[in-house]
Amino acid sequence: MQNATGSVEYGLGRLIALQGGVPENEYRFRRIRELVIPNTRSLLQTFRDSKLSLVFLTYGSRRPDYSDLPPGLREFCELTNNRVGEVEYDIVADIAPLEGEVVINKRSVSPFTTTDFDAVLASLHAHVLVFCGVSTDVCVEHAVRDAADRGYACIVVSDACGATSPEDDEAGLRSMRNYGHVTETDCIVAGLASI
Repeated sequence: MQNATGSVEYGLGRLIALQGGVPENEYRFRRIRELVIPNTRSLLQTFRDSKLSLVFLTYGSRRPDYSDLPPGLREFCELTNNRVGEVEYDIVADIAPLEGEVVINKRSVSPFTTTDFDAVLASLHAHVLVFCGVSTDVCVEHAVRDAADRGYACIVVSDACGATSPEDDEAGLRSMRNYGHVTETDCIVAGLASI
């Protein structure tokens, strides 16, 4: 949930507006504003209150010329100005990590491909992973598939995920049901409150 893809004002949101495609992407940014951010904020507070580990995943270039990224991701990051030091690279302010919380930058769609995410999870003794973010059918789905392949129990919070269209959201969620459990924010919050 970085400004590059999670904010209507920056990155992808700005690019879409410049291209005149705002109506076609209204679903994405309305869902992010009305569901993803509030539900993610609720999940973060619940996890913090329960003293559970949080890991934030970002993507983007660490170099001014984007040369550390593979071609497809490089082009997208260039178009959305997603590199360290730019506002687009920052996590959306309403759900930003607190000091000391783990933030891992990836240079691929899946965090397992280009980071030490698996090693970080091992150091946290993590066995069950709860996923949320954007885009449901791209980054979230890739992360869940790879996590399941590595033996993690995966939970996807459907109303804290977002994609470009309802069809893309549902396609991603339908696929991820093969790799883990799909639920909603209220179920996670209630479940943790009962522990």
